[in-house]
Amino acid sequence: MEYSKAVLELIANYVFEPMMQESGKLANSMDNMIGTGEGRGIGLMLTLPGKFLVLIAFVLGNRKSKSAIEVDNYELKA
Repeated sequence: MEYSKAVLELIANYVFEPMMQESGKLANSMDNMIGTGEGRGIGLMLTLPGKFLVLIAFVLGNRKSKSAIEVDNYELKA
């Protein structure tokens, strides 16, 4: 548990934090959502899992299951 905290702190401070500074690589694209400046790197890091879960929900929710396909192909004969 302590190792994961240390790794996440390093990732937040040395990867995401510089990207979210005023002149960072993600400053223009993410500025509207969480802003730029100090503390925004950890904010971005905490919002990414939620964004991925929403994306997965949309992808899985829009695909047809096998039973739905079978129901669509079933024809009633009177």
